[in-house]
Amino acid sequence: MVTSPFEHRVFVVTGTLKLLSLEDLEAVITAAGGRVAADVSRTSDVLVVSDKPGGNVANAESLGAEIWSEQQLECALTTALKLLATEEDGLARRSASRTGITPPVVLRQIANEKVREVRLRLADNVNTPVGLLEHLATDKVTEVRLRLADNVNTPVGVLEHLATDKVTEVRLRLADNESTPVGVLEHLATDKNERVRRNVARNVNTPVGVLEHLANDEHELVRRRVAGRVNTPVDVLEHLANDEHLSVRLRVAGNVNTPFGVLEHLANDVSKNARRTAAKSRHAHIRLFVAGSVAGSVNAPVDLLKQLATDEDPDVRTAVWLNQHASDEIREMAARLGVSTDSDAAHSGFDDDRYDYDHKLRKWW
Repeated sequence: MVTSPFEHRVFVVTGTLKLLSLEDLEAVITAAGGRVAADVSRTSDVLVVSDKPGGNVANAESLGAEIWSEQQLECALTTALKLLATEEDGLARRSASRTGITPPVVLRQIANEKVREVRLRLADNVNTPVGLLEHLATDKVTEVRLRLADNVNTPVGVLEHLATDKVTEVRLRLADNESTPVGVLEHLATDKNERVRRNVARNVNTPVGVLEHLANDEHELVRRRVAGRVNTPVDVLEHLANDEHLSVRLRVAGNVNTPFGVLEHLANDVSKNARRTAAKSRHAHIRLFVAGSVAGSVNAPVDLLKQLATDEDPDVRTAVWLNQHASDEIREMAARLGVSTDSDAAHSGFDDDRYDYDHKLRKWW
């Protein structure tokens, strides 16, 4: 009968292992009947040495302990994990399913495991064979499918299946995962749940064609995400600059890639509305912040900055004054007409900080 190489033995690890984490190693050794100690002592049976063993080797040898390399440890772990996979104890099988070095043949043995925690470990184990991941995609436990959505080795076919999952959280996780393929993102861009579409709009791998589609989304928060992305095409930014929602236009104004023409359009559009008395509508305040965002933009052209430096609203002039990319002449122009001495911007110092428009927007909104 094969016995565990860890049974009734005390192990000490020196340095950092490449195979697996100390936490996982301790879990396997404990499940296999052994124990992990922090320091070498008379009770130590084996010292596992890494690439930087330190001075523990001589001490362990003087105490009669065996010295194992990581290769020897890997062989012992493979034997132990095979034994753990057949144990009746659920904790033992759980330990076998959690490490990245567990052989595929062992993982197959526990693929139909009834213990929920074992299936969870299999779902995030990078060594789990594709066939088992496909099997787990139909698991009734939502958390198992969530783990699959995060596993970098989950095949495209499984991801496509998860993209139709009835649980919104699974689709949300997929939409937010940077390893999710373009085809799946295209499907999720038409998801009935606005939060899923919002995550697709935020995903760095979402292609231009999908962003163009999401720029016409019925939900403002989705369009706002598209407006704030640095890789959103110019024609999409031009389209969103005319959005009915002011918060979307604000994101366009603050986008570092928004071209001069769009900034000029926003500034002129806003400046007309900003003339309204603040007391008339809270939206008048928000329009001021759009103008202020344009004034503080690193892309704002000289002529536009000059125009905003003479704006009737002191908050807009303050944004020009704080813009480190504006010339001294333009900043002095704004200062001569007066800036907001009672605003956060005036007290923050224009050399280091920009006016916190997002903060004020949230305040008024």
